[in-house]
Amino acid sequence: MRRGLKTLAPGSLLHLIATDPASRDDIRSFCRLSGVPLLRAECRGGELHYWLMAI
Repeated sequence: MRRGLKTLAPGSLLHLIATDPASRDDIRSFCRLSGVPLLRAECRGGELHYWLMAI
């Protein structure tokens, strides 16, 4: 995820899909500590989807 964000232009979106329930806390912590905006998070059929904005 971190490498993927670095390859994107500022303002671009990264859509991350995870299945690990611990990703909820991990992604939120990463965004809070790194300053990367977490625009949206939702659960769809057992998958956790996150939309982050590259800075």
